[in-house]
Amino acid sequence: MVEERNARFGQYDADGVMLPAKWEEVSCEKVNFRTLSAKPNFYVLVDEAHRSQYDFLAAFMRASLPNAKFVAFTGTPLLNEDKHTLGEFGGDTYIDEYRLHKAVADDATLPIKYQDAWVALAPNVKLDQAFKDQFTKEPELRQHALKKGLLARWRRAGDRMEQVANHLVEHFISSVQAKGLKAMLVCDGREMAVRYKDMLDAIMAERFEQGLPIFQSKLAISLASMTASRTGASVQEEAAEYKINPEQVKSIEERVRAEIKAGKEPVAMPSDEIGNFVGKLFPLPYGDESKAKDGKFHANNVGLIIVSGMLLTGWDAPIVSTMYLDKPLKELTLLQTIARVNRVLAGKNAGYIIDYYGVVEHLARIFHKQCALKK
Repeated sequence: MVEERNARFGQYDADGVMLPAKWEEVSCEKVNFRTLSAKPNFYVLVDEAHRSQYDFLAAFMRASLPNAKFVAFTGTPLLNEDKHTLGEFGGDTYIDEYRLHKAVADDATLPIKYQDAWVALAPNVKLDQAFKDQFTKEPELRQHALKKGLLARWRRAGDRMEQVANHLVEHFISSVQAKGLKAMLVCDGREMAVRYKDMLDAIMAERFEQGLPIFQSKLAISLASMTASRTGASVQEEAAEYKINPEQVKSIEERVRAEIKAGKEPVAMPSDEIGNFVGKLFPLPYGDESKAKDGKFHANNVGLIIVSGMLLTGWDAPIVSTMYLDKPLKELTLLQTIARVNRVLAGKNAGYIIDYYGVVEHLARIFHKQCALKK
């Protein structure tokens, strides 16, 4: 077993392009395997075969069962050069296939429709021209690196996020809530998720004053220990250093703790409430939220759940028809994430992806690989 490190990790050339990896051996250890069975009629059935079959644990299992037949089951086979599910299990064809179009035809899932909202929200022509005027003499690779960095900052800019939030509100009310369905907003990180929650709450408050339709939302993100104290500079010290309001330098955990202490609804759900909400309450239809005679809840009026990394895989809520996507996803994670909206429900005719980030190229690449493999 060899441990290596990239000697060029985090290093860039003069044009700002990341240097190619240079792997150096750190340690080497001989591992003795124990053969559990050498029988040729030993079969190993591997579920979710796209997950953990390409590293040490899988290699150890195969070494301990050298003559066994491995049969894989997966809904999302990997097709990369370094991780290729079909190749890993020693075959050039699948034993059996059940593709998306067949699942839709059998009414097992719904078709997924895509809307490229990124186009409407893309940086304007003036910004693009300003970039060219400033950096036109830079090498092409340098320009690409700079544009990538600037685009990442633009995606988090307040005015751009306000555009997304306003578009989301109008779309959700007219195309999701009006049909009795719900949605999820997938954000690029916890901080972005909190900012979107604050923006949406502000928009809802304004619409309520104007007598316009509104909806409820909840934020589900991972939180560190709620009792952990801040290390290093205190909130007050950091605020004084940067001459800003102490509220602006609180961590998400500190803010949630303070809001709970003040008797307010916290910006993010406490960790111990998330499981029950996403598993039992959010999937319920809109209606009277009071407990019924059987002591159970049969309705929940939260229409939008905001996440960053949670609920992207392995979570089913058929009432969710729409995903607002503002996160860079690709390959397996993208395919699994968009499948959150294609679950069957009476009155629901399709799942919808509203793409604010621009993942259409990754989607096209995935389906191109699938079609090529089918041929």
